[in-house]
Amino acid sequence: MRVGIIGSGNIASQMAATINQVDGVELYAVASRTEPKAKDFAEKFGASCYYGNYEDLANDKNVDLVYIATPHATHYENTMLCLRHGKAVLCEKPFTLNYSQAESLIQHAEENKIFLSEAMWVRFQPFAKKIPELIAEGVIGEPRLVIVNKGEINNIGPSDVDPRLGGSALLGNGVYSLTAASLALGTDVVKTDASGIFMENGTDGAVSFNLIFGNNTMAHLSASLIANEHNAWYVCGSEGIMEIRGVSRLLTIDIYNNKRELVKHYDAPKMISGYEYELLACKKALESDALECSEMPHSETLRIMKLLDELRGKAGIVFSGEDA
Repeated sequence: MRVGIIGSGNIASQMAATINQVDGVELYAVASRTEPKAKDFAEKFGASCYYGNYEDLANDKNVDLVYIATPHATHYENTMLCLRHGKAVLCEKPFTLNYSQAESLIQHAEENKIFLSEAMWVRFQPFAKKIPELIAEGVIGEPRLVIVNKGEINNIGPSDVDPRLGGSALLGNGVYSLTAASLALGTDVVKTDASGIFMENGTDGAVSFNLIFGNNTMAHLSASLIANEHNAWYVCGSEGIMEIRGVSRLLTIDIYNNKRELVKHYDAPKMISGYEYELLACKKALESDALECSEMPHSETLRIMKLLDELRGKAGIVFSGEDA
């Protein structure tokens, strides 16, 4: 599978380094806004070719899959560009700025039978299956409450805090918190609430939000771009607590009983970066002519985007130029 990357920033670099270590996957091309940036990236990671604009990559017949790693506000435009050239796309999270944009992309892809997936990498990792399996086994009794904290300042770039580019604690980090809650408690959200504090430029710097589920369970979630948080989460049940280290990259699971005694410890399988799982899932899907990845189906992308729209409205988070 020959991959073309649109974007040349930090996440694109992590993906390129991962591609070079995955069997059956080749870093074929990269496109940046300027040719010198694309050339430097291609030389650093060994891409076969490079482009100083995105359309030339989208038009390259040798590219099997385009990975989009540009700022949030450009996901819709860049994904649609590739889809209109008939290219399979793996687009970074958050998939788009809003539900309307996501629906438009998915509708276009499905109508034209083109593969499309959101790169919500946590969904592809082995622990994404292990966590709900353990809960179903009753290791903590009946799950009742989920607490998720996702925040960091060490790896934040300019676009992450620029409201013109979709910079947002909710969209950038809160989407992980939502995913964690879904893995533990399901998808039947019946009530939401959200509030946040804003940076001087208008970006939501930190957001706190709550979800009530139809099974009478609750998730208390937070996301931040202005302070480091513990980056761990907890599933609290009637008979114990599950602690997961890592909200985006799932690293360990610890099970405690109600006496707070450690009962069981699990380590995630050794990873390259964690991105390899979504690459392999895309490769498998393309080889079977699937239009989506089972790990992150279109329906889940749309469900999360609808929740994000609702939470944004309650927290007062607004972006300019986000119409589909």
